[in-house]
Amino acid sequence: MHSSYQISKLTKVLSYLFPQRLAVADGHGGAHLEVVVNNGKLMLNANQSNYSFGGLHLIFEQLFDQIEIGKFEIKKVLLLGLGAGSVVDLLVNKHGLKCAITGVELDGNVIDFAKKYFDIEKYKSLQIVQADAFEFVQQCNEKFDLIVVDLFVGDTVPTDFASEEFISNLKRLSNDKCCVAYNKMTDNAKHKQELIALSANFDKVFTGCKLFKIYAYGYQNSLLCYNSFLMKF
Repeated sequence: MHSSYQISKLTKVLSYLFPQRLAVADGHGGAHLEVVVNNGKLMLNANQSNYSFGGLHLIFEQLFDQIEIGKFEIKKVLLLGLGAGSVVDLLVNKHGLKCAITGVELDGNVIDFAKKYFDIEKYKSLQIVQADAFEFVQQCNEKFDLIVVDLFVGDTVPTDFASEEFISNLKRLSNDKCCVAYNKMTDNAKHKQELIALSANFDKVFTGCKLFKIYAYGYQNSLLCYNSFLMKF
C-alpha cells in the first residue's frame, strides 16, 4: 500500500520565496539529509549536494536525452544509489521504459524518505535493496542492460567506488549490449583530480567510454558513459 505525500498550498507558495524544510535526518557517512520544497518541487538534499529531484534530476535528464536512452532495448536496470528515485522517474515516466529496476541504497533514512515523501513504492517494477553497493556488486550474479552509478556521501564519491575492482564488477554484471553511466561531481579542484584517476580505471575496463560534462544550477558534473548498444561486434 503506498500513499502520495501532499504538499500544502501555503508551503508550495512559500517555497518560491525560500526553500521549505519538511524533514531532516542524519544520513550515512555523516551526511545531513533534508527533504525540502523548493520552487514548488519536492527535493532530497544532503550537505552541499542534491540527492534527488533537483540538480541531480536535471543532470540525468540531460544525459539520457543526449544518448537517447529510449532507443535501446533495456529490460533490466541496476541503479546503485537509489536516492528518492529521480532516475527511476526519468526511465519510467519520461522515457517509457518497460524494465525491471533493482535500486540499491545503503541509507535507511533515504529509503524511508523516498517512501514517505516521494511515493517510490508506486513503481511496481522497482525492487529496493538496502545494501552497500560495493558488496552488492561483488555478490550479485545477474546481468543488466543499464547500470547507473550515483554513489555520493554528501558531495563526495567514496574512493572504493573508483577502484578497478568495483568497476570490473560493473563489467561482469553488464550484458554484451549494455549502457553504464557513472556520475561524479567535478565542480572543484579536488573533484577534478579524482576524476582523472577514476577515468583511467574506468577506461581500462570499459574501453571506448565517453565523458559528458553537464551543468545544473551552476555546478558541474562529469558522467562517464559506456554504451555498447552503439558498438558493432
